[in-house]
Amino acid sequence: MGGITPQANFFEPLTWAIYEIGRAFSASDYLMAVRTIQRASRDVCNFFVDEEGYLFITDRIKDLVIKGGYNIYPSEIEGYLEAHPSIAEVAVIGIPDIKYGEALMAFVVKIPGQELTESAVIDFATSKITPFKAPSKVKFVDALPKSLVGKILKKELRNMV
Repeated sequence: MGGITPQANFFEPLTWAIYEIGRAFSASDYLMAVRTIQRASRDVCNFFVDEEGYLFITDRIKDLVIKGGYNIYPSEIEGYLEAHPSIAEVAVIGIPDIKYGEALMAFVVKIPGQELTESAVIDFATSKITPFKAPSKVKFVDALPKSLVGKILKKELRNMV
């Protein structure tokens, strides 16, 4: 099997990283490549292969939120929210919800000096994505908890709920 060539920043290997595997490989070759990435990072990921033969690692399975039977990837929602001009950093997690099983909660770090409310963040999200995927709660924090290498510690965010 051919090598895996990183096409994006390898700092966060399983979140929105893109790897070119090659165009002539079978499904088992793709699966072997994903397993290699998972073993190297000790993580499990969701992925898809596009029509041009590129393998896209979309998110970690443990971060997947299942809301009303629909799979929602927090990294997708984070990508939309990071486009807000008053948001410096954001992390999205799933929280228990009586109606849907899980709901989304965003932890937001505001840009210093900017005014931002929970409703403004939710309204911004619903203007960019389907309202079903928008966070139902927003918590403003001074900084997101991170590991020594800069990875956001979502387990600590879950403990803050």
